[in-house]
Amino acid sequence: MNNKSVKHFLKKIYFLKNIYFLLQHGKGKLRRSINKDVISANSFAKNFKKSRDEFYSNPNLMIDFMKNHSIYDLWNFYLHSDKGPHYRMPWGETLMTKLPMDVWIYKSLIVKSKPNLIIEIGTQRGTSAILLNELSKEFNTKVITFDILKPTLDILLKFKKLNISFFQTDCTTEKIIDDVLSVGIAENEIRALVIDDGSHDKIDVLKTFNLLKTYIKSQFFYVIEDGFSNELLGKKNFLAMNAVREILKSDKSFVNYKEFDDFLFSSNFMAILQKQ
Repeated sequence: MNNKSVKHFLKKIYFLKNIYFLLQHGKGKLRRSINKDVISANSFAKNFKKSRDEFYSNPNLMIDFMKNHSIYDLWNFYLHSDKGPHYRMPWGETLMTKLPMDVWIYKSLIVKSKPNLIIEIGTQRGTSAILLNELSKEFNTKVITFDILKPTLDILLKFKKLNISFFQTDCTTEKIIDDVLSVGIAENEIRALVIDDGSHDKIDVLKTFNLLKTYIKSQFFYVIEDGFSNELLGKKNFLAMNAVREILKSDKSFVNYKEFDDFLFSSNFMAILQKQ
C-alpha cells in the first residue's frame, strides 16, 4: 500500500469512526477531527521527519529535537498526527491500529495465561483479531471478536480461513453471552483473555465487564484499552479509565497487573486487570 493509498484509507477510518460516535453518543459528543492537538501532532511529525532524514549527517538535530519535545508530544504524534503510526503500524503486509508495545504485552499475557478463548470487543479493521490469532496459535486459542459494525468482506473471508468468529453484537447486551457460548467451549471450561477496545464509554465498559467477568479465571486477564491515552489527550466522553478505577474500587477480586506499568507506551497502560 503506497502513501497515497494509506492517506485515503485513514480518511475513511476517521470518517467511519465519527459516524459511529455520532450515532452512538449524539452530536454533542462528536470530537472535532481538526484541533490544536492535531496541529501540534502534525508539527511534531514534520520536525521528527526532518531530524530522522538528516540523522546520519547531523545527529545533533535529532538530539535537539528529543530535548525539545515531551512524552506528551510523542503520544500526540502517535494518536493524532496524520502521519502518526497508530493507524498504520506494520505487521507483515498488514497495517494495524496498535502501539508497538501492545504486541509484546499481549504475547506475554497469552504465554502466561494460555487462554483457550480470546474475546475482543471492537473489531474495527479486523487486523488486531488476526494478530491475536497469530500470537496465540501455539495454544490452539479460539479468537472471537465483536463490533456493531461489520468488517469488509475481505476481512470476513480472512476470519473464516483463520477460524476467527465475528459477531455483529452490542456487547453491553446479554446477547454477547449467547455468542460466546456458541463457539462450542463449555461454559465452565472457558479460560478467557478479554480485551475491550470498544466504545471506551465508561458505562459501556462497565456493562460489558459485568457480563464477561465470569469467564476470567484466577490469574487470568481482563484488559481495557485506550483509557490512559483518551484521558491524557482530554477525550472527556471516552474515559474508559474511569471504568477501570471503579472496577478496582468495587470488585476486590480484580487487581491492577503491574508487570508492564513501567513501560508506559501501550494502549493498555495501567488497565490490565488480573483476577485473583
